[in-house]
Amino acid sequence: MRHLLLTILLLALSLTPALAQDETEGDLTLRVAGTCAANSHMMPFWVLMEQTGGEIDGVTIEYLPVTGPPQMMALAVNQDFDVVIAFIFQGANFFTAGGAESLRLETVSMWRGFALLTAPDVESWEDLVGQRILLPQEGSGPDVITRRSMESAGYDPFEDFQIDYLPPAQMGQLLIAGEAAAATISEPQLTIIAGQARQNGVTLAPSTSIDLLQGIYESELWEEGRLPLGAVMVDTSVLEDEDMAAAFVAFNASYHEAAAFAQENPAEAAALIVAQLEANCDSRANPDPIERALAGDFLIYDPVPASALLPDLAEFVNMLYGEDVDESFYAVTSDE
Repeated sequence: MRHLLLTILLLALSLTPALAQDETEGDLTLRVAGTCAANSHMMPFWVLMEQTGGEIDGVTIEYLPVTGPPQMMALAVNQDFDVVIAFIFQGANFFTAGGAESLRLETVSMWRGFALLTAPDVESWEDLVGQRILLPQEGSGPDVITRRSMESAGYDPFEDFQIDYLPPAQMGQLLIAGEAAAATISEPQLTIIAGQARQNGVTLAPSTSIDLLQGIYESELWEEGRLPLGAVMVDTSVLEDEDMAAAFVAFNASYHEAAAFAQENPAEAAALIVAQLEANCDSRANPDPIERALAGDFLIYDPVPASALLPDLAEFVNMLYGEDVDESFYAVTSDE
């Protein structure tokens, strides 16, 4: 399916005239919002930016740094971005509650990228009842999926567990110190914290007994062990403008090509990601755990048009969100 989508995107791109500066009334800029971190959603973006220098077919890619869902919501309300790379629940929230009615979910890009990090003897949620569970920022992908996993097992997240929201670095410290029983963590932080634990004589590993992606929602439209998590979303104003729509097609294709490149060339991609993090986020990351995360089989990138996953994608998003999200949230390709 990945190769089919890339073929379609590249064909669309080949049929679109290059957006050179002298073919437009002025420079085109595509504003892309995303978390300023080496998280699963953003790693392909950093590879793209380092490879292209922030310019694709004469279009400038302007990065809008975001620290978390609240700041992203503010950008959505003000329509301050053209494209956003984020967890689909966040997009549904921007669209429904944040006043971003013009936002459209175009492509599901990431299907797995975080896990519950805990001791090897933990076999089920029952083993963690009453214990401290660490989650990243409320409303983030790991937070929402973890709580839905608890609920699908018959538990109330806030009554049956002690949930604390903390940054990943603090999560690692508390797990290693034995002050928390488990934490849901995204790659590459998952690999980083597991390695730090080993160095301190503590055994922590992604739980295979509690698979956060199982038991929540199953569909014949995607493989078992996957859920549609990460997405590329775009504003309708971009799709309605011929030049901007072509710019988006080029960006979307490049983003997914970068994801494939990162998994096929983890060492080179890790160096590119670290360079971009330093340039954009004032972060001096270690490339080694990023390389290990990309080289492993835990991350799954596989671009699929949102329209190809309906109606199950909509039902899944409604389940996550807790109410029906209007069907106009899902972009429909021109040939449908």
